[in-house]
Amino acid sequence: MELLMLQDATPEASSYARVFSLLLGSVTLVEVLVNVVFAVGVLGHGRTRKTLFAGSRMWAIATLVGGPMVAALYWLMHCSSLAKPDDGSS
Repeated sequence: MELLMLQDATPEASSYARVFSLLLGSVTLVEVLVNVVFAVGVLGHGRTRKTLFAGSRMWAIATLVGGPMVAALYWLMHCSSLAKPDDGSS
């Protein structure tokens, strides 16, 4: 059984591979942008108030790596009705 290389593939298969590669790259770019936007938001919010478990920079790095799920956890811990009321002292 021989492996089919991309250069030996039919033009149709080669164009499908290019489209798939372009779509995968686009999705990855969007995911990175979403993570950066959430991380910047968490960093900005965390600098204005006291954060739990870690400083605002660590929360931002965790959000950069973990994305919207970590941002949701941050929101639950700091902004939702489940959060301890902020007394304004940082």
